[in-house]
Amino acid sequence: MFKCRVYTKKRLEKINTVYLSEHGHRIEKNDIQFVNRCVKWMYNALCFFTPKVGDIIQYTTQDGKYYPHAHIDRIENGVASVCLNPFVPFIYMRDGKIEMDSVSGGPWVQIPTSTLQKVGTESKWFRFFASSGICAHGSIDFEGYANCWEYKEKNPFFGEYSTKLYDRTIFRKVDGKWYVSETTISELPDKTDFEQRRHELKMVQFGDFNKDNAVTVFSYKERHFLVSPDVWDKLAYPQSKRRINGKNYVPVKLFTEDSNKVVCVYRYTNN
Repeated sequence: MFKCRVYTKKRLEKINTVYLSEHGHRIEKNDIQFVNRCVKWMYNALCFFTPKVGDIIQYTTQDGKYYPHAHIDRIENGVASVCLNPFVPFIYMRDGKIEMDSVSGGPWVQIPTSTLQKVGTESKWFRFFASSGICAHGSIDFEGYANCWEYKEKNPFFGEYSTKLYDRTIFRKVDGKWYVSETTISELPDKTDFEQRRHELKMVQFGDFNKDNAVTVFSYKERHFLVSPDVWDKLAYPQSKRRINGKNYVPVKLFTEDSNKVVCVYRYTNN
């Protein structure tokens, strides 16, 4: 088991520069004590093998959308109310117990806690209104701990493919024209080099552009690196091209990491 972190005033000040810059706010001794009390409680709770409020869920939807940091907002009668894309939760003390406000964010789902599988522990950000009181920029952030669970919706449309490991692009046909309704890749290829990209990014296509009104494509994720011309010349990788910021194409070299489903894209210029 790793050691529980302890916050000092200096450490909290480094994290909370906005708080310190507003209206003469200061981090007081009782703020530091509150943070360390919360962190210690969270650390001790990592041994729990039942889900609790504030825990993380790695959530995958039926259509392959992956949410790595879904938040358990409350649990009633064995059912967890979960925010898939939450803001940082507020934490406070009531009657000597640590509790959390309901988070902002969305979308929301309901999950029976009995269906969750524990997959580990993670660090997680929290905040609270400090000694300055409830006001604009009056909250202090700190990093605590949470148990992490996994949930996958039943009967996935695309089998093993999801945005956990792959990028996803959804094409929809409206009035005879194709539009991109969702994408997570850096930039879309033109029709002329789509087949080339299909090979480079190892695309897997669900649907037929000639028959269907919607097509979903999963592909390796791209990671872009800007290097010097000298370094670029020495890279013994296959050469291709990419259009940067919607402008002209630039030469690139590609290195494929099959184990991580990633294509590293190296270029020496943006123009």
